[in-house]
Amino acid sequence: MNDNKPMLLRISRLLTPKNKADLLTWVHLAYSAEISARRSIGSDDQDDGSISRKSQENTCDKSIKRSKK
Repeated sequence: MNDNKPMLLRISRLLTPKNKADLLTWVHLAYSAEISARRSIGSDDQDDGSISRKSQENTCDKSIKRSKK
């Protein structure tokens, strides 16, 4: 992030207050969607952001069981 600091400051100066509010809303939405997706596949316990193969397999098994009901 330190490498991008001058670019971030430049972009921040160019944004109007309304655009800043819109951007913040979109960033919040993206963050919420990412957290929701991680929880749905069972990887919310992964610190490094990686998704374990086991959690993917468990999610598939659960989905198959639900679809058979």
